[in-house]
Amino acid sequence: MDRIFNFKIGDLVRYVKNPKYVIPHHENPVGIILGYESLLIGKDPKHQAIMEMVRVRWSVSKWNSSGCGSVEHPDDLSIIQSA
Repeated sequence: MDRIFNFKIGDLVRYVKNPKYVIPHHENPVGIILGYESLLIGKDPKHQAIMEMVRVRWSVSKWNSSGCGSVEHPDDLSIIQSA
């Protein structure tokens, strides 16, 4: 999968400044798209869903988990420069 939600690997993104919910941090770092992940949600096969997520490497180290970036929902990101 090369594209999801209009993002490409290598795009520079920023966390949405005015989301509809509380931002977990007060910073607004720049990140680069590293790739995509599909997460299977739910244990019961009749009620499972696939959630498409984006892996981002942030300019602020505490936003990265274990030094390899973080997994974000595409609706929480906006492109600031396309690759």
